[in-house]
Amino acid sequence: VMYPELVAGDFKKISTKKFRKRPKEKSDKPKRALSAYNLFFQSERVKILNETSQPRHKPRRSHGKIGFAALARSVADKWKTLPAKEKAKFETV
Repeated sequence: VMYPELVAGDFKKISTKKFRKRPKEKSDKPKRALSAYNLFFQSERVKILNETSQPRHKPRRSHGKIGFAALARSVADKWKTLPAKEKAKFETV
Protein backbone atom coordinates (compact mmCIF):
# COMPACT_ATOMS: atom_id res chain seq x y z
CA VAL A 1 0.00 0.00 0.00
CA MET A 2 1.41 3.33 -1.05
CA TYR A 3 -0.34 5.46 1.56
CA PRO A 4 -1.14 3.43 4.68
CA GLU A 5 -3.23 6.28 6.11
CA LEU A 6 -5.62 5.97 3.12
CA VAL A 7 -6.98 2.47 3.59
CA ALA A 8 -10.41 1.15 2.50
CA GLY A 9 -12.39 4.35 1.97
CA ASP A 10 -10.68 6.37 4.70
CA PHE A 11 -9.83 9.46 2.64
CA LYS A 12 -8.08 11.95 4.88
CA LYS A 13 -6.22 14.98 3.64
CA ILE A 14 -2.52 14.29 3.49
CA SER A 15 -1.61 17.94 3.94
CA THR A 16 -3.23 19.93 6.72
CA LYS A 17 -1.75 23.29 5.71
CA LYS A 18 -4.25 26.07 5.32
CA PHE A 19 -3.59 28.92 2.97
CA ARG A 20 -4.67 32.47 3.60
CA LYS A 21 -6.68 34.17 0.94
CA ARG A 22 -4.94 37.06 -0.68
CA PRO A 23 -6.82 40.35 -0.25
CA LYS A 24 -8.46 41.65 -3.43
CA GLU A 25 -6.72 44.52 -5.13
CA LYS A 26 -8.46 47.84 -5.40
CA SER A 27 -10.20 48.30 -8.73
CA ASP A 28 -9.78 52.09 -8.76
CA LYS A 29 -6.07 51.64 -9.48
CA PRO A 30 -5.07 52.63 -13.05
CA LYS A 31 -4.08 49.75 -15.29
CA ARG A 32 -0.69 49.45 -16.91
CA ALA A 33 -0.41 50.66 -20.51
CA LEU A 34 -0.44 48.03 -23.27
CA SER A 35 2.83 47.23 -25.00
CA ALA A 36 3.40 47.80 -28.71
CA TYR A 37 3.05 44.06 -29.32
CA ASN A 38 -0.30 43.97 -27.49
CA LEU A 39 -1.64 46.81 -29.62
CA PHE A 40 -0.39 45.07 -32.76
CA PHE A 41 -1.97 41.79 -31.60
CA GLN A 42 -5.35 43.48 -31.12
CA SER A 43 -5.35 45.02 -34.58
CA GLU A 44 -4.14 41.83 -36.30
CA ARG A 45 -6.67 39.70 -34.43
CA VAL A 46 -9.52 41.77 -35.82
CA LYS A 47 -8.10 41.49 -39.36
CA ILE A 48 -7.59 37.72 -39.13
CA LEU A 49 -11.04 37.06 -37.68
CA ASN A 50 -12.67 39.13 -40.43
CA GLU A 51 -10.74 37.21 -43.13
CA THR A 52 -11.51 33.70 -41.84
CA SER A 53 -14.77 32.05 -42.76
CA GLN A 54 -17.38 30.88 -40.27
CA PRO A 55 -16.95 27.20 -39.22
CA ARG A 56 -19.72 24.61 -39.37
CA HIS A 57 -19.68 23.82 -35.64
CA LYS A 58 -18.92 26.59 -33.17
CA PRO A 59 -17.53 25.67 -29.72
CA ARG A 60 -19.23 27.20 -26.70
CA ARG A 61 -18.23 30.75 -25.78
CA SER A 62 -15.90 31.14 -28.75
CA HIS A 63 -15.96 32.74 -32.16
CA GLY A 64 -14.91 29.32 -33.47
CA LYS A 65 -12.95 30.65 -36.41
CA ILE A 66 -9.36 30.06 -35.24
CA GLY A 67 -7.79 28.72 -32.07
CA PHE A 68 -5.74 30.98 -29.81
CA ALA A 69 -2.49 29.06 -30.35
CA ALA A 70 -2.72 29.34 -34.14
CA LEU A 71 -3.72 32.99 -33.88
CA ALA A 72 -0.81 33.78 -31.55
CA ARG A 73 1.67 31.97 -33.82
CA SER A 74 0.57 33.85 -36.92
CA VAL A 75 0.57 37.23 -35.18
CA ALA A 76 4.01 36.55 -33.65
CA ASP A 77 5.43 35.65 -37.07
CA LYS A 78 4.02 38.87 -38.54
CA TRP A 79 5.45 40.91 -35.64
CA LYS A 80 8.93 39.40 -36.14
CA THR A 81 8.96 40.27 -39.85
CA LEU A 82 7.38 43.72 -39.42
CA PRO A 83 9.65 46.58 -40.56
CA ALA A 84 10.85 49.10 -37.98
CA LYS A 85 8.69 51.87 -39.48
CA GLU A 86 5.55 49.79 -39.01
CA LYS A 87 6.54 48.85 -35.44
CA ALA A 88 7.11 52.53 -34.64
CA LYS A 89 3.41 53.20 -35.30
CA PHE A 90 2.45 50.90 -32.44
CA GLU A 91 5.24 52.06 -30.12
CA THR A 92 4.21 55.71 -30.26
CA VAL A 93 0.58 55.07 -29.35
